[in-house]
Amino acid sequence: MEQNIAFLERVFWHMVGVVNLVHQQHRAESGKFTKWQEIGTAAACQFRDTKLLLTAKHVLDGAESADLAFLIRPTGRIEWANETQRTRFERISLEIDSIIRCDWEDLAAIVLSPSACESANVRFCELPKKFGEPPPDGSVLVAGYPYNQSSIAEVIKQEGEIVHNLAAQSSAFWGEIITTDKPRSGFDVESHFLIRFNPNFEGERPHGYSGAGVWLPNQHVTNLSVWTPDPLLTGIETHYYEESRALRVVKSEAVRRFLEEQIDHFKGVDPKCGATAAKRRKNAAHGASRGSIYRQ
Repeated sequence: MEQNIAFLERVFWHMVGVVNLVHQQHRAESGKFTKWQEIGTAAACQFRDTKLLLTAKHVLDGAESADLAFLIRPTGRIEWANETQRTRFERISLEIDSIIRCDWEDLAAIVLSPSACESANVRFCELPKKFGEPPPDGSVLVAGYPYNQSSIAEVIKQEGEIVHNLAAQSSAFWGEIITTDKPRSGFDVESHFLIRFNPNFEGERPHGYSGAGVWLPNQHVTNLSVWTPDPLLTGIETHYYEESRALRVVKSEAVRRFLEEQIDHFKGVDPKCGATAAKRRKNAAHGASRGSIYRQ
């Protein structure tokens, strides 16, 4: 039990909530249109010398740097045993150098500026050192911000439309790796693997876990007299197959290929014009004030 909590603690240091401030429109029961912010998850990683947030590309739909806010855990230990006293999260802005979207997979990398890396209270998983291959069986850990555990933080009116700004509660579960010969839309056995969605309560939905890192304990830690939690990133969760209650995960090898292809972008160079990305893209404070509180 203590080892499980220690492993959760370490993974939560790598977990970041992503709030897409480009509001999505929905029709209410009354027939009126309302707008909602979308919430997803990202894994804080360092690839070579670049610190970034790995997520699913669709989490960033319609968004530029100024349209994103983030949920970062504060300092201190999480009170796992007492939900009412768990650490609260604040929505903050982070300065972004660039957003890199993958052309061939539902992946994206939010490249952070050096100042953002210093101010953000996260720990960056060292890649490619901490990549892990998904095991043939067993379970892996998924930690994120399930959408149906969110609540309305405020309701405002913008340009005649009602806008709902959400607060989010994070969660985690161990998902069993599953194999199947049944064809699934978009599934490629070379690039993806499947895990069973294991909700923490009846009625929980997986939406909001999109972009979450999928983690496995490193079983080959050596030269240590005392066990220490050492998470390995086995992939990024991107899709849900409702009929089979299976989550699709982009394998770590495909994530690595994406990062390798984009190494010039991570250095801040646009191959088309040679301009420094950091000079062109800044994350404005638009909609990303520290006023909204998010519960862990």
